[in-house]
Amino acid sequence: MKKLFLCAMVLSLIFSCEKDINVYIEKGPGTIIGQVMPIGINAFVELRKLDQTVHVDVDADGYFTITDLEPGHYTLLIDAADYGRKELSRIYVGDDEIYDVGTIELSQIPYPIQSVSIWDGASRVTTNYISVRFSESMNWETLKGAVHVEPDDSGMDLSFGGDRNLTIIMDLIMGTEYTVTIDTNACTIGGKPLEFNYSFSFTTEPFRLEYFGSTRSRSIGSSGSSKDFYPLEFNFNADVDPDLFIENLTINPSVVEVSTEGTSYGDRVYLYPLHGWMSGTNMTFTISADFTDINGNHLPGDTTLSVEIDPLEITRVSPYDKQYFVPLAPVISIYFNNLIDESTIEGALKITPEINPNIVTYQSSEYSMLRVYPDSSLASNTLYTIEIDTFLTDYYGVNLPEKFVSVFTTK
Repeated sequence: MKKLFLCAMVLSLIFSCEKDINVYIEKGPGTIIGQVMPIGINAFVELRKLDQTVHVDVDADGYFTITDLEPGHYTLLIDAADYGRKELSRIYVGDDEIYDVGTIELSQIPYPIQSVSIWDGASRVTTNYISVRFSESMNWETLKGAVHVEPDDSGMDLSFGGDRNLTIIMDLIMGTEYTVTIDTNACTIGGKPLEFNYSFSFTTEPFRLEYFGSTRSRSIGSSGSSKDFYPLEFNFNADVDPDLFIENLTINPSVVEVSTEGTSYGDRVYLYPLHGWMSGTNMTFTISADFTDINGNHLPGDTTLSVEIDPLEITRVSPYDKQYFVPLAPVISIYFNNLIDESTIEGALKITPEINPNIVTYQSSEYSMLRVYPDSSLASNTLYTIEIDTFLTDYYGVNLPEKFVSVFTTK
């Protein structure tokens, strides 16, 4: 026990003879860096911490640096004329730390507007309403006097949804530029006004032709088993008057007669050929810029369209080519892809061995069909040949381009 006490005394004396030792840890200040976009808008940067406020400028490329900051939490405010303000809160800067806030993109939409359904410079706008969403609850009474539309004959009306959604409803004229302004009279329910007047412009869709083609979803003259010529469809983006359409339509070749009666409605006009389209011809249709929709909106210019019409041809024959065991009293049917000139049938049709036929013609603006009825039974086990030569023409005098031959053999 005495030995332990003596050791303790000795250690106490040793330490009491040493000099005092002081340790100093030097801490450096913090830094905040970042970039404000778009470049060149002369942004204003402010840093706050309690009662402490620091202001800095951005350089030509939008970069800023704030130095000599004590450790702690800061709020960063970024602002620029005619741009929405951005606020970054609870930024913590530690000792000797460089805090990069990254790129801060300022919006040209002022606080508290959060989004608008139509962007500035939009074209071909077809909707007659614009949705505006706010980031705070709004005093709708202040909005009633803060929203303006030019031209002012748009019949504007406002509809409010909840406390943050505004719908601007307008009667829009086609092909017209509109400017909507929401001014600083608009306030939140807390009385905070719009940061600055906000304006955006858009252009409504002009009156125009949206679709041109056949009613069978294919071009006139396309290949396929059916060669019938169906009416052409002209589909506009507004309701039109078919009679006014005909008045402003030029067809080349001009000999083709057309009608729209009973086949047109609303925004569509169906152009029906009274005697088929001219075979083997590139037909053009020009709609004059004087043509308007039912509200008086003009086309932006003359509109010219074209279709390539198939040559005159036989699309089907019965009995079919090289058919065997044909009955001795057949009905011979011949189908054409266009309306034919009946006066050319007798000189073009030949059947051998020769028969004395009765010919019945069925005509429409889409096709022609001949039915040949032999006046007596055909010879048995005999090869018959049907020939139609190029003397045959369509209604407009366009000839069959090549001779047609088909054969069949009777029972």
